Amino acid sequence: MLSTWIHHKWWEKKIVAGLFLDVKLAYPTVYKERLIYSLRNKNCPTYLYLIITSFLTNRTTWLHLDQYISQQYSIPNGLPQGSPLSVALYLLYNSDLLLPNQPSLDKDSISIAYIDNVVHLLAEKSLKKGLESLEDVFQHSSQWREKHSAILDPKKTPAIVFTKTKIERPLVQLGDQILPLANNVKWLGITLTSTLMPGEPLKFIKKCFNTTFTQLTRILCLMFGLNQKEARHLISEVLLTQVLHGSIIWYTTRNNCSINKLLTMWSHKAVCLCTGMMRQTPIAFLKHYGNVPNFTTQHMKLMHNYIYHKLSGPSNNPTMEMI
Repeated sequence: MLSTWIHHKWWEKKIVAGLFLDVKLAYPTVYKERLIYSLRNKNCPTYLYLIITSFLTNRTTWLHLDQYISQQYSIPNGLPQGSPLSVALYLLYNSDLLLPNQPSLDKDSISIAYIDNVVHLLAEKSLKKGLESLEDVFQHSSQWREKHSAILDPKKTPAIVFTKTKIERPLVQLGDQILPLANNVKWLGITLTSTLMPGEPLKFIKKCFNTTFTQLTRILCLMFGLNQKEARHLISEVLLTQVLHGSIIWYTTRNNCSINKLLTMWSHKAVCLCTGMMRQTPIAFLKHYGNVPNFTTQHMKLMHNYIYHKLSGPSNNPTMEMI
């Protein structure tokens, strides 16, 4: 959705300014009374409001370190880590941080949130107006931070301007700070450049593959290590997941040939690692006996599943328009 919205604004001959926010200690810093107050203001049904209130009341915990077990102590605030309900509750808790516009291609300002990772996107005709809008949005975010006693990680709060071509990037004033515009940002594990070109993400993916592959080599090459079935499962769940994360963004029509060659080479190395065969082993033999998922095929499945999932969603889903 993020890349589609930016490309659409480029088509409208606008530049896009983005402010990326990361809330530190998101769940522990949630105040129960403020969350309940927010739910009541959003016309939460009475029965649901009472269930959530009970869910967050009389919570206790204790520490268990080796043979030491501490006494129980109460937890007056915060959301339980690992609870599926905590995700929805936190999104409601930080909803005031988002811009009021619903994500749409017709809007010139939107917010996208994934739990504690929030990005504000603003489309303007000129760079000057874009920077002014960035400062206004930063003030809005600062007011939410003070009101909710939240902590925004300054190291993960970059400002960036997305443009089709490279431009001279001036300094931008965000509150009391004067900071340079970032050339790239990392959001949800995906590296985004100011021109949305896949070069920088591909460098990260190559580094990610080499690091993960090296670690798996140490595990799978042990004399009394995993058997072939367990090795295939480890490669599928770890290596494939790491490499193909965000592939729907960095796999494009411009670079599909080079990416396919790269993924084919990685698939070959993964099969050799899993089976213990030599690199000189014929590819046809490896495909027949390796039984390791092909990286390119898995990428296509991910893309198709994503599109089918979005197309089969409710009609009022904001991503339907972009699909």
